Amino acid sequence: MSIFKTKKIVRLSHTDAAGVLYFSRIFDLMHEAYEDLLLEKGISISELLKHDLYTFPIVSAHADYKRPIVVGDDLTFQLAPKARSTSFEIAYHIFRKTELVAEAHTVHVCLSKLTRRPVPIPDLLHDLFASNSR
Repeated sequence: MSIFKTKKIVRLSHTDAAGVLYFSRIFDLMHEAYEDLLLEKGISISELLKHDLYTFPIVSAHADYKRPIVVGDDLTFQLAPKARSTSFEIAYHIFRKTELVAEAHTVHVCLSKLTRRPVPIPDLLHDLFASNSR
């Protein structure tokens, strides 16, 4: 899969008293962008969450801010997912127009709901992310 792009507007509720994006809210916007990616490919996050066999907890997440992000900013999120055998990673590059304002990364592990142990990611997700894998 090539890089997926989606837009998000920074709302007042995302910011602190100074109107700057509150540090943890970037993760809310990132997850919305991830859900946009799934929807674009016809995958419902609600169906993934209801699945009886597996779940996808995020086991690692980080964000690096390059510039202040403020209320009203129109951001473009570029997502580059990579499939692994029992996990997938998503690299996020976040732009305001052409200016890189943040970079972030998440790792999602596929766990069996029965054993809580890692299992291979479903073919549907593996195929979706495979073309970016190494």
